[in-house]
Formats: sequence, structure tokens, C-alpha cells
Amino acid sequence: MEPEKLDNLVAQAFEIRKGRSGSVGLTLDLGGQGHTYNRKTMTANMRRQGLVTKAARKLKATTDSDHHLPLAPSHLEQDFSADSPGQKWVRDALQTALLRRRMPKGLIFHSDR
Repeated sequence: MEPEKLDNLVAQAFEIRKGRSGSVGLTLDLGGQGHTYNRKTMTANMRRQGLVTKAARKLKATTDSDHHLPLAPSHLEQDFSADSPGQKWVRDALQTALLRRRMPKGLIFHSDR
């Protein structure tokens, strides 16, 4: 294949993946389209075109789990099964249910907060 055509294929595949695919991913993507190339060929092509893979974003912590505050006990112990409706509620269901009816006696309410 002509080098210009390969350049176009690589650039298109790179753009489709929003710059997040490296030479291995692009090799697999193009291989799935019937274009078989060596990973080293992809690396050289990307380098020649100045295509640099974007680094993954770091995960930003939204909660602070590293504290010494008391935790509420987990009465459910991840068992969300119930014998009848209205026996166990979780937070999302609670907001909806409170608008429609009163809390049943003996209700166990679970929240990740």
C-alpha cells in the first residue's frame, strides 16, 4: 500500500478513537478492516505524523473514605432481597416512595452515604 494511503488510514483511525488509541489499538482496528500491519509499522507511522496518544485522565475522588468518623452499621449486608414489597428501600426508591406513601413500620432503609 502507498505510504500516503496508510497515513490516511492511521490518521482516520486515530481520530475516530479521539487520540486515545496507541499503535497496538490502531493495529487491531485496521486489522479488523482487513489492513494487516505490524505494530512497529504503526508506531513509526504515528511518530512520522506526530500523532501522540492522549494520556488517560486521573480519577478524581469525590468522597473521602479515609476518615475516622463513625460509620452506620449495615443491616442489609448486601442482601437486597425481600419477602414482600415495602420491606427494604434504597435511596433512589425512597425519594419516589415518600412522595406516594408513608414509610412502613419496621422499614430498613439503605444508603451508600
